[in-house]
Amino acid sequence: MGLMGPIGPMGLIGLIGLIALIVLGCSDDAEQRQQRLQMEAVASAPGYMEAEAEARGTRAWVPPTIPTQYYLYDVLYSGSLYANYKSLNNMAIDVFFTHTGEGGLTTSPNPLHARLRYVPAAPPAVSKWKLVLPNPVKEEDVKAGSYYVYGFIPRNAADGATITGNPTFDEGAVLTIEGLQSITSDACVIIGAKEGPDADHDGGLTAGDFKFNLKTGESANNYMYLLFDHLCSALDIRMRVYKDYDDLRTIKLKELHLQTATDEGKTKKKMNVTVTLKKTADGGDPIKSVVYEPTGEEECDGIVYQDEEGTRLSTDYSLFLCHFIPYGTKKLILTSTYDVYDKNVTHEHPEGNLIRANCKATNTIDITKKIDRLKEVKRGYKYTINMTIQPTYLYMLSEPDLDSPTVTVE
Repeated sequence: MGLMGPIGPMGLIGLIGLIALIVLGCSDDAEQRQQRLQMEAVASAPGYMEAEAEARGTRAWVPPTIPTQYYLYDVLYSGSLYANYKSLNNMAIDVFFTHTGEGGLTTSPNPLHARLRYVPAAPPAVSKWKLVLPNPVKEEDVKAGSYYVYGFIPRNAADGATITGNPTFDEGAVLTIEGLQSITSDACVIIGAKEGPDADHDGGLTAGDFKFNLKTGESANNYMYLLFDHLCSALDIRMRVYKDYDDLRTIKLKELHLQTATDEGKTKKKMNVTVTLKKTADGGDPIKSVVYEPTGEEECDGIVYQDEEGTRLSTDYSLFLCHFIPYGTKKLILTSTYDVYDKNVTHEHPEGNLIRANCKATNTIDITKKIDRLKEVKRGYKYTINMTIQPTYLYMLSEPDLDSPTVTVE
C-alpha cells in the first residue's frame, strides 16, 4: 500500500511532505559557503492502550514491520473531541546523531546534538520539519554513511538531555532526559529509525533499529523515519453536570489542574528520566528499562485546561486530555474551578446572572481502587475518569447558592 492512505483503521496515516535542512559550515567568511542536505523526516507514535483492567503485560511489537497502531505524531490527536486539544505539530524533537567508523570507532564530534523543528504552513504551502544543527558546524563533522539516532519529544518539556553509549551507540544507548515536567505534553522517546526511500516505508521499519544511511552531495535527497514510544500515561477526564442541577444552573469550567501522588506524597514537579535502549533486529521491545527520578522540592501542579471565558458544561460529557509521568503514581488529584450562573437569560446576560464565581472542587482519586488489581499506573496506557457536578443539599429556586456544588467521581 502506498503512503498516501491509512494502513487499516488503526494504521499509519498517509505521509505528509516533511522537508528538513541540515545547515553546514555557517560562517561570516565569504570563502566558506553554506551547504545543504535535503532530508524528509516522518515521526510516528502509537496510540495509548485503554487501561480497563490491570495493565496487560509489557508493550511489544510484532516483527518485521511497523505495528498497525502507529500514527504520524503530528496528527495523533487530530480531529479529537477534547476541549483542550492542542496540536502536537509545534513540538521540537531533541535528537542525537552518532556515527560509527571503521572498526567500530566513533568519529568526532560524537554525538552530534540537534533538533527537528516542525514548521506548520497553511495550504497550499507545505509544512516542514527543519533539522537544526549547532552553529557553526564544519563540513567534515557530517559525513556520508551510517548514523544512529536517539532522542525525545517534546524538547520544551525538559531542561536538557545527555546520551552515552551502551556499550557503543550502534548497539543501543542510554538517554537521560533532565528535568522532564511531571505533568506534561505527550512525551515520547525514539525507539527506531530508518532511511528511505519513501516507497519502502510500508515494510522493514522496525522498533530496535536506530540506524539510517545519510547521503551527501548537492543531489542527495535523504529520507528518515522515526518510531516513538510513550514515556507517559494518558488521562482522559470526562466532566458533565447532573441533570436536575443543569435544569437550574449553568456551569462554565475555567480551570482544571492535575497533581499526582505516590504513597509517600505528591509527585515532584520534575523528573530525570533515564531510558536504556537496546538494538533488536527482530522488532522486539527496544526499551530495556525506564527509570524516573524525582528532582527538586516543588510539587507538581499541571494545568490541564485554562480559559478565562470557560467552557460550558452540559449533561453530556466534555472531554479533556492530559499526560503525566507514571512514577509510582497511585493517586490523581484534580482541582476544578468554575463559575455558576442562574437560568435567568436576558439580552444583557445571555449566560444568565453570575451568582458564584471561581468555585473550586478538589477530588483525590485512588486509581488503584478504580481499576481492579492495579498496583500503580504504567506508561503507554490511558486512564479514563468520569466526573459529574451536582449539589449536596436540597435545592430551592428561592435559595442562594450556599455552597459550591461538589464534583463526584463515578
